[in-house]
Amino acid sequence: MTDDPTLATGGLPIFNFPGDRHETPEIPGDDDENLRDTPRDDEALLGEIATLVTARLPFVIRGLKSVNDLVEGLGPSRLKLSFGETSSFANIYTLNPNPNPNPKPNPNPNPNRSPNPKPNPNPNPSPKILRNNRGMMSGCSDVARRIGDCAGDPTEELTVHSILDAAKEKTDHVAVPEFGRKATKPVDRNLYFSAPIDVGTDSFVEAAYTSPPLSWLPSSQYDNLRLRMGLGALQYRAHYDGLDNYVIQVDGTKLFLLLHPLEKKYIYPKRNEPRRSRVDFRNPQLNKNPRFAKALGFWHRLLPGDVLFLPRSWWHYVESEDPREFSRNGYWLTLTRHAGQLRGDGLVTFCAGAAGAEQ
Repeated sequence: MTDDPTLATGGLPIFNFPGDRHETPEIPGDDDENLRDTPRDDEALLGEIATLVTARLPFVIRGLKSVNDLVEGLGPSRLKLSFGETSSFANIYTLNPNPNPNPKPNPNPNPNRSPNPKPNPNPNPSPKILRNNRGMMSGCSDVARRIGDCAGDPTEELTVHSILDAAKEKTDHVAVPEFGRKATKPVDRNLYFSAPIDVGTDSFVEAAYTSPPLSWLPSSQYDNLRLRMGLGALQYRAHYDGLDNYVIQVDGTKLFLLLHPLEKKYIYPKRNEPRRSRVDFRNPQLNKNPRFAKALGFWHRLLPGDVLFLPRSWWHYVESEDPREFSRNGYWLTLTRHAGQLRGDGLVTFCAGAAGAEQ
């Protein structure tokens, strides 16, 4: 990963479709060896893309007319019209990279013994949503919810409309109205909102996902299309999904670090949920995770109009960049659509209103 926001790619092939592209600035890092813009025939490019889809290798697409139209057309006004009443719970991830700079020594060096043991009044407590002081989103699959390991503080139910209104504010805390009510107090802007949407609700969304190559993902009775929004910078713990996915960046930017499934031996999958890594990729603590130094991967900074093919079983660590600096409208917006039907723990999601809430 790199802290330089001007760099766009690190090794992923980029298929650059010609024609009908809105102008984008030249970005250092877009090396010719990564760009697949010759031959400049759409059918030839689609043939190359089909080869990578079949092999389940990740890549990025730029210049698709249907996606460019989506990016240009799905602004705040259109979002309110098409998805304004779409509601879901959100999670707040308080960014505090050094929550306890001067820790006090433990007066009881044996953690298994308490100097004043007290009986547990509730031997079977319900799972809790845990605050994560580093702003790391650990994901909330069914397993994570059952064991109370969904980092982030849950909000009440929010709507897309309310988040769009809050995006106009530039402060670290914003007033986000809850579903059907007025905002009662400001909240940390580092919130994550995710909700299922119908592909047919908006013509721009429908055109993008019904045009090749995005239309190649198998559909099912349950449409796995999700709208994901946020107002601040977030980190997503490295994990993998059990389904292929096309990710469209509509507004704002996201950094993706992708690792082949065989790299899992270097990134320490969690014992209680092996689809998530225990390593903080920004602060890997190599003294505790020495094999992580050998991990190899690709990275790409998704810009508006970029489409990422994310194959199933590929590990991915993600960072959403602060939309106050890296977006047109004060929020970041991503659409994702997974192939087939989600069942059980087939997908790590990142939005839970309460323990046991539906993702």
